[in-house]
Amino acid sequence: MKIAYNGRTGTLYGIWFINLILQILTLFLYRPWAKTKIRKYIYRNIEIDGDNLEYFGSGLELFKGFSKFIIILFILSAGIAVIALFLGVSSLDEILISIFIFLSIYYSQYLAIKYRISRIRWRGIRSGMVGSATDYMFFRVKRVFINIITLGLFVSRSHILNRAYIVNNVEIGTTRLRFQGDPKVLDNIHGITWILAIPTLMLSRFWYKAALKNYLWQ
Repeated sequence: MKIAYNGRTGTLYGIWFINLILQILTLFLYRPWAKTKIRKYIYRNIEIDGDNLEYFGSGLELFKGFSKFIIILFILSAGIAVIALFLGVSSLDEILISIFIFLSIYYSQYLAIKYRISRIRWRGIRSGMVGSATDYMFFRVKRVFINIITLGLFVSRSHILNRAYIVNNVEIGTTRLRFQGDPKVLDNIHGITWILAIPTLMLSRFWYKAALKNYLWQ
């Protein structure tokens, strides 16, 4: 299977610049439409065995989804604050709201990825994503705690396991994708660039990020 990208950097920057102007003029309300334009350009320039991908999502869908998320977040946060006030615990609302926002980030990330995948077609075959946003949320939280407890020793494994979790839940038609990466493969470069992070003012981590991107796409 031959995969190629035929997009032009200059054209992409042109789209980005126009999007930026429109976002500023609309106080960033145009952002969902801007993201959609970028996605459509990138996906229609990805060629697999001679046929290009097609992205058919819309800015309005993104706007509605984001608006619902903000409304739900506001209602639940307000509810937590009222309960904390009723119980007479001043700091409880701040703690619970912080935990809720922390969890909602990973939950919404999975839903966002699921939406994007569901709006891609290849040769008329629609892709999709199974799995639970709740399960993904708890998976990511577990990896965060592991990273904290180990002082970042297993960050590279968390990155690869995260990609595996997502890819293994993607379907193209009736075919499930499978990620074959090894969680241990980046341990060495992660360890070296992690040790050098402080003396190099974090510049060493660019080498790790490049290695991570290359490995994930392989």
